[in-house]
Amino acid sequence: MNHLNALEESARLLLDGELILLPTDTDWSLGASLSEKDAVAQITKLAAGDGTKGPVILVDSLDSLSYYVQPIHPRIENLLFFHQRPLTVVFPNVHHLPPGVQREDGAAAFSIVLNSFCVDLIKKTEGPLVVIPASPDEDAVPFTTDRIHDSYRKVAAFEVPKEVFDREREPAVWVSYNKKGDLLFLDEQVEE
Repeated sequence: MNHLNALEESARLLLDGELILLPTDTDWSLGASLSEKDAVAQITKLAAGDGTKGPVILVDSLDSLSYYVQPIHPRIENLLFFHQRPLTVVFPNVHHLPPGVQREDGAAAFSIVLNSFCVDLIKKTEGPLVVIPASPDEDAVPFTTDRIHDSYRKVAAFEVPKEVFDREREPAVWVSYNKKGDLLFLDEQVEE
């Protein structure tokens, strides 16, 4: 299956409210369209029961991010604009998100995707994706398809072929920031 066929099938299923397994910049994830409330509820329910940091909202640009985060601190905006490796930012001031996507403190994690498949998929579905790592075990990050947990395969309507991924996966840096805009480094995924 080529990039275009995988893109069409993924978009169709996401817009029908299904979950899919897809390669993100950092790992294999279980994802849903943020516009599909029932699918988002499935993701957030799975995230609540796993040991991970919770769902991440994937957007394709700073413009898309600005719909959900107002204002974006100028230091963070510069960092996101120039950063060339996976970066997940936990924003305290978020809007327009369905229930369960935000953390208990009201914050939410966002990542501007770098790989072309995810960018194309977000454009095709006309909105962000909400994803969680395709393993309930925080210590078993699914960097490869053989590490995708069977329970996640069972709930996914489709698994994007690994051949469509166009860049090397890299660990994600997780950051937040304080009121002055000082970065707070939270964590970094480490591939074993």
